[in-house]
Amino acid sequence: MYKDISKPVHYLEQQINISRNQEELDSFYDQMKWLRPDEAEILSREREQLLEYLLCTAGATAVYNDTKLDGRNLSPGCRMCASGEWSCLFINNKCNAACFYCPSEQNEVSEPATNNFTFSKVEDYIAYLEKFGFKGCSLSGGEPLLTFEKTLHYVTNIKKHFGSGMYMWLYTNGILSNQDKLEQLARAGLDEIRFDIGATAFKTDKACQAVGIIPRVTVEIPAVPNEYEKIIQAATELAGAGVNHLNLHQLRCTAYNREKLVKKGLTFMHAPRVLVAQSEVTALKIMKFILENKLPLPVNYCSFVFKNSHQNKAARSRGLDYMLKATELATRAAFIRQLIIRETPERLEQLARYLDQIAGQHQLTPLYHYNPGEKSFYPLAGALPYLKEQNLQVLLNYHFTTLMPSVSYRFPYKEVLLDTRKKMIVEKVQVLRDFHLEPHWFDLFAGINECNDEEDFYQLLMRESARLQMNDEVLTNWLKIKEYEFMKKGLQAYY
Repeated sequence: MYKDISKPVHYLEQQINISRNQEELDSFYDQMKWLRPDEAEILSREREQLLEYLLCTAGATAVYNDTKLDGRNLSPGCRMCASGEWSCLFINNKCNAACFYCPSEQNEVSEPATNNFTFSKVEDYIAYLEKFGFKGCSLSGGEPLLTFEKTLHYVTNIKKHFGSGMYMWLYTNGILSNQDKLEQLARAGLDEIRFDIGATAFKTDKACQAVGIIPRVTVEIPAVPNEYEKIIQAATELAGAGVNHLNLHQLRCTAYNREKLVKKGLTFMHAPRVLVAQSEVTALKIMKFILENKLPLPVNYCSFVFKNSHQNKAARSRGLDYMLKATELATRAAFIRQLIIRETPERLEQLARYLDQIAGQHQLTPLYHYNPGEKSFYPLAGALPYLKEQNLQVLLNYHFTTLMPSVSYRFPYKEVLLDTRKKMIVEKVQVLRDFHLEPHWFDLFAGINECNDEEDFYQLLMRESARLQMNDEVLTNWLKIKEYEFMKKGLQAYY
């Protein structure tokens, strides 16, 4: 049990992530070079110095819960990604490059797909975009230019259907890019093209060639440690050519790329997913160079925290309208929360009268959902402080929604028809089942509604964990609740 509350919550969360990483990597874990505590401290100080310069001196802004820098000149596509209005269609699954950092195997041409759905007909994909209200879509690969006619067909038809109502961009390594292909894509209505110049040893010629043909040209690359000099040289060339954006990503370790990353001698850090330790500082140093030298090249750093929180929230949000009940609440992280009390109808009707009286006395909005005669009662979080002395068992459940190509028969679901040919399934997946909220935790849970963000909740949890003498098991459950309630804030801690 924790006695010192200066860092128990964050420390425990770190231990949870380390255990997850060990389980994911299994025997490979010990073959990797992990960030030492002294190295983590040095990196943390370097990051703080860079952030202080970028935010306080260079005028950069931290946006989306401080998980992305610089927010002043993001492309429309990046903004749609953050708002959850973006769909990425993988037009094929084959690539003609061999990037050591590629997160997945891409060696066989397959049907266009996204989120486990195949869209062999562009009309079906258009119906999907329309059904879920997307405002932006991108085509990725493998390499979209390997199947150029198919890629052009999809761009042409999507833009013909939506016009300016659908912002479209395309990812490419640029190897097969040429003026003729670029002009055909421009005529089809492509709004933006994004080049991964890391695939071509940071050569900039293909990206520069696209300037003036495609309306918006972006270079999007991972921030690879030890490639700082090459990247800033490329940034100087891109700025001179009039490229519109440079997007830098945090380098992630996956089952597919981990052996290659280890062979590069890279150091790894723990997080919900394993990351390359020096990637973030490399990205911030590149940003500092660009802003310090006033290069006309808007640059943003897309952290793993941003991708993991905002993109996953977007995926969870799409099915909410189909599965959310009146007795449930969508949290800020797009999970579904439900509080439930199971008792006799007579006892629950007494409870309803009691809460009605409380609401009247304090001029509160209704504190519950209940249909007379039923055996289930659904209090809202604000009711909990008034229920501490009622000797009731309050159970907490969380779900999320996901889109599926077929029914798993494991969870509640609804069919969603896209058109006459295609349908998909929205499933409601349970992630926390009947967690027993003890009466002495009621004030803590009700306090969730008063917290503005994750950091507020950390402070609340640290105070309450000390007061209530919570052990590690109890704290772990509250950290799960935190994940279901709040979006992650700030950048990943180094450890």
